[in-house]
Amino acid sequence: MLLRFFIGLVGEHSKFSIHERILNMTLFVSTLFAILLAIQGWIEGLKMVLTIIVSLLASIFAVLYFFA
Repeated sequence: MLLRFFIGLVGEHSKFSIHERILNMTLFVSTLFAILLAIQGWIEGLKMVLTIIVSLLASIFAVLYFFA
């Protein structure tokens, strides 16, 4: 089950090259960490500008992951 989830995230080896699969995983992990960082900044009460910047970066990473 975990392997099917991973393949769903990065793509099947028969359809995507290793470079595309690495790009997909990198963008997914970057998006996940940026979202977690934005949530942490909001909970800790950091400046709202920083949270907005991190949220925008998470959105950019998510769009790149979608199109990759």
